[in-house]
Amino acid sequence: MPRAAVVAIGAANLAYGAFSLSLALRRRRSPGQIAALVTANAAWAAVCGLAAARLAGTASAFGIAQLVAEGAYVGGLAALEWRHRDRLL
Repeated sequence: MPRAAVVAIGAANLAYGAFSLSLALRRRRSPGQIAALVTANAAWAAVCGLAAARLAGTASAFGIAQLVAEGAYVGGLAALEWRHRDRLL
């Protein structure tokens, strides 16, 4: 994959990790914070799918598999977070 794509993915993962850790450390979370988490995960799943499609001709099979797996993982995470949003408050 292009270096810029790898750096962007790494930066996004670090930002997401910092945000989700900040939520995990709180005793209470607002509905808006949970909605932001779900939205970020759903959006990242879409970005991963689009990146996999766009880079299919140039990235290695491993790179494409990583994007598809990450998209599936965060998409599933978004669905679980939304389904259990009341418990996450």
